[in-house]
Amino acid sequence: MYLLGRLILLLATIILGADSRKHTISLLEDNRDHFALSTFGYYRGGVLNISISHFQLNVKEFKHFVGFTLDKTNSGGTSNYLEKKESVCLLEASSSSLTKGASVSIVKFLFDFHEEMVFIERDGDDLLDLQMFINENDFNDQMAVFKHSEGLKPSKREATVPESVSPSNVAETTDPVTDAPKTTTTKAASSKTTVPNSSASDTGYPPNCPPGNPTRQTPSRLPGSPPLVGRLDSSARLCGIPLLREATNDSSWNTEFLIYIDRAVEVGLYSLYFHNCYATDATATATVSFNADIVEYNVDNYLSAGEMPLPVLFSLLASLFFTAACVWLYYLRKHRDDVFKIHYLMLLLVFIKSLSLLFHAINYHFIAVDGSPIEAFAVLYYITHLLKGALLFITILLIGTGWYFVKSILSKKDKKIFLVVIPLQVLANAAQIVMESTEQGNQHYSWWRQLFILVDLLCCGAIMFPVVWSIRHLQEASGTDGKAAINLAKLKLFQHFYVMVVAYIYFTRIVVFLLNITVPFQFVWIDELFRETATLAFFVLTAYKFRPGSSNPYLQVPTDDYEEEEMEEVTTTTGITEGVSKVSGVARQREQGLAAV
Repeated sequence: MYLLGRLILLLATIILGADSRKHTISLLEDNRDHFALSTFGYYRGGVLNISISHFQLNVKEFKHFVGFTLDKTNSGGTSNYLEKKESVCLLEASSSSLTKGASVSIVKFLFDFHEEMVFIERDGDDLLDLQMFINENDFNDQMAVFKHSEGLKPSKREATVPESVSPSNVAETTDPVTDAPKTTTTKAASSKTTVPNSSASDTGYPPNCPPGNPTRQTPSRLPGSPPLVGRLDSSARLCGIPLLREATNDSSWNTEFLIYIDRAVEVGLYSLYFHNCYATDATATATVSFNADIVEYNVDNYLSAGEMPLPVLFSLLASLFFTAACVWLYYLRKHRDDVFKIHYLMLLLVFIKSLSLLFHAINYHFIAVDGSPIEAFAVLYYITHLLKGALLFITILLIGTGWYFVKSILSKKDKKIFLVVIPLQVLANAAQIVMESTEQGNQHYSWWRQLFILVDLLCCGAIMFPVVWSIRHLQEASGTDGKAAINLAKLKLFQHFYVMVVAYIYFTRIVVFLLNITVPFQFVWIDELFRETATLAFFVLTAYKFRPGSSNPYLQVPTDDYEEEEMEEVTTTTGITEGVSKVSGVARQREQGLAAV
């Protein structure tokens, strides 16, 4: 109990540090070649705001790129271009080769420490006109100007902007005389304008956004000078974002940019990756350290496009599980004389499951509204989730061993399985909780994910052993003792239960995973629907198969009279017993009943 309390306290500490859809990622001396920072599905009006601070690159000479890629896909599968270029840094690879034969559009953000700019390179027709801003204030100011000109009311999250009045058509430039920023309005690009090829030039930069003198080795701006402004290409697209050197530390850099999903063709699933090209060069290694603050939301909703139905879905599922628990409780009360302890354990499991789904729905509701869950409900959800996982495997193990159905005590072999599976299941649930509460870009995220998958598969395999042992035991018993009929009935029951457990594991692990990577991004909630529906079906079928009641042939306990009748059937007739018949207790009761009538 003490260890469980410490585990809950540890998980609560991790949960309270999580920011949900407002991500805060801190990396220290990271040497990975690339890793994911965020994955989010956007509708029109969606916003991705990224702020990088205290960026440090531990390298003597700047000869490779570091930066980000933002790709757009239609489903949650791994992007093809990531699989193709495992040995080549994606920032230095040709963009056309990355997207060739793949339904993906990419935007590169290339850090140039000489020019103190983050240059933007676009590839793929969907993202050529993706709206970008140099910071959140620039976005809010331009949206406010647009709304005022249109007579619209300002709102917390902006609605879709017509392409004819694009916010990116208003940009800041630098006055060549005073070196002070000024606002310049650029003419909107016509829909008939031919978009130049955005593939990298020989210097590695977009041809419409030249970096100036790429051979210059000295910084173009001294610490403390006015900040640089964004650069536009010939089609009025933002192609350069200021990379600001910190005044107190000239080896640290800050930058910020905001992306606005403006057009219908830009709607999709976006994945943000960081790339360190030094990690792919055996002769030059470098580590990076930085803090990243990422805020992502759709119009009036912080949930990803595929997660928006989840609050309502989890609420309905919680109601279904609670209703099933009430029906099961009524049935147990009605057949209280035939109820075993395991039936009450099954009841507790369904109640805990309904509470877990309820708290899960509440969490998603507050994430949708505020971008982060309420801490108390988050802790309650993870506690009930942990208990539900442990109870589920305990119940399956007890049923699989035949406890109270085939035998009233557990064998040493059964106890050993419990000692292995229960700690593993607690570890698997703890790993899942830590994984869900850890930012995707964290160095330990992939480790916790692999641990969860491994331990969960071990648990799923281990719970099958007691069921197989019970089937084998019943097969042997049906051929050796005189209770063949009832043992065959129980054998059929456990064979059905074996198939049910296998189907449950298959649906909740493999089918759900396949759905997650194949369905369109706005329908990823279907995998949760399939998972919980399969769980509910498994609970209902298990309750039906092992329901209490004398009418259930699977749960009939053999009596002495039943054994006497079986023995009478198998007794052979000899000369001594000829003409002698055995009257069983059942026959005597029948005769007494007829005499009474």
